[in-house]
Amino acid sequence: MASNLDPTPPEARERATRDRQWLRALAYSGVATAILIGASWSWVAADEDPPYAQGSGAYVIRMSDYAFEPSDMEWRVGERVSLTFINDTVARPGRRHEFMMGRNPSHEETPFGTHYTGGFEEDFFAGLSVELSNSEAVSMVMPSESELTGPDAGGPFVMEDMAMDEMDMGGEGAMDDEAMDDEAMGQDDEHATNQDPMDGDAMEGDAMDMDGDHAEEGDAHTEEGDAHADEVMQDIGGPEGGHADDHGFMIELDPTGATTISFVVPDKPGTWEYGCFAETGQHYANGMRGTVTIVQ
Repeated sequence: MASNLDPTPPEARERATRDRQWLRALAYSGVATAILIGASWSWVAADEDPPYAQGSGAYVIRMSDYAFEPSDMEWRVGERVSLTFINDTVARPGRRHEFMMGRNPSHEETPFGTHYTGGFEEDFFAGLSVELSNSEAVSMVMPSESELTGPDAGGPFVMEDMAMDEMDMGGEGAMDDEAMDDEAMGQDDEHATNQDPMDGDAMEGDAMDMDGDHAEEGDAHTEEGDAHADEVMQDIGGPEGGHADDHGFMIELDPTGATTISFVVPDKPGTWEYGCFAETGQHYANGMRGTVTIVQ
């Protein structure tokens, strides 16, 4: 008669039972580990602040449409502050956003209400040394009366003194024209010395032709300089953009752009305001502003 008993030795059955229990525990442990890793990665994904924007005195300022987050900060005189700006626009196409800080926003009253012309009458950053770093997709930085330092101070987006230099091109062109005219006169005198006295009429005609050529070249040079200056003014806001009067330090970021500035808080206690004056002040009018309280 066949036996239904398991012929496997007891030791082998016990070893197989332990192996199954170990594999089951290992599977449970793997699932738990996966859950923990997933949770940690979710936390990392949710915390998008860059590592250099963490620590004491470090703030991440996110620019949305149309708000700053945070919109209220408190700094202490003498502490070193680091501000990392991130343009979080969700508009399509994305919007550029600015940061300016000061008191008394520049404006004018119109029949349609208050029109903000760009910037503040009193610039918070005037006279400060500001370090610029970690810049990406930056449209423009205007130091104004601040001293810009740091690894990104020489970036192509820094507009320090460029507008005035370009606007002066017309004047430089005029000076070049004078020099060219002087050169032409010198050539005329040399030509006259070598000319036969009887050829006075021909000499006068040659000089007039040369002066006319130089005048045309000078006019073309001046027009080219003026056109370049107009282009630069449009890039920095110009008459239509609201920054022609240069009302202080400004950062402008392209969509998804970011940059960091750091400085020592000056002895300028009280309440200050920061805002975005893009689109001829419309962003500021829409509420894109915040406040900083500086305490001793």
